[in-house]
Amino acid sequence: MSFADAQLEVRGRFTEALQVINRLDPGASQSLSPSTDPDKALRGLLLVAIYAAMERGVNAYVEEALAVATSHASRVKNCIPEVQAIFHYPRIQSLRDCSNDDSLSKSIELFSMLTQELEFSLARNPFSARLQNVDGSTMEQCCQLLGVPNFSIGVMERGRLNNLRERRNAVSHGRESSVQVGGRFSFGEIRTMHSIADTEVEKFGSALKAFFEQKGYELSSV
Repeated sequence: MSFADAQLEVRGRFTEALQVINRLDPGASQSLSPSTDPDKALRGLLLVAIYAAMERGVNAYVEEALAVATSHASRVKNCIPEVQAIFHYPRIQSLRDCSNDDSLSKSIELFSMLTQELEFSLARNPFSARLQNVDGSTMEQCCQLLGVPNFSIGVMERGRLNNLRERRNAVSHGRESSVQVGGRFSFGEIRTMHSIADTEVEKFGSALKAFFEQKGYELSSV
């Protein structure tokens, strides 16, 4: 591949984006015939938008679940192991970075906190790093790590959400153009993808809402 080939590919990608702008802008000049199909590009961009809604939805529901737990101010020692691990996660991480000389004393410090009268609170969301590239498996894993029982996503739905994530990544990171990705999906298929993502994210949010608002994370409720 030469610089000329690279420039040709780059110009093609920017031209595709410009043609979408021209397609949507009523005041744009229509004197040039599009060299690619703007409708295919739009379908590819719609998949990116649906993925973005899914990722934000998962993050928003996890953030709210942790905020609800914090508002209850439950004693950490009275919570299920999953929630205790979330509370102590910063200290668990610090153990990993300790020198050999400090690791034992830091471990003693951590274990001594397990019986203290500490209220659950979080300075930051420990899930944020793992919620930047989400799909159905991510939602299932979040429920497992939060202690939320009986949440699962069907095989077909999981496959569609995984495909949505992969197609978004392909467009966002430039591995494929929006025209290439959009050309593989009809509007009917995109509607199906939207419906599945919407339904599964809402199911995920409902599971977290019921569990945390009813203090399902407290040992007394188990």
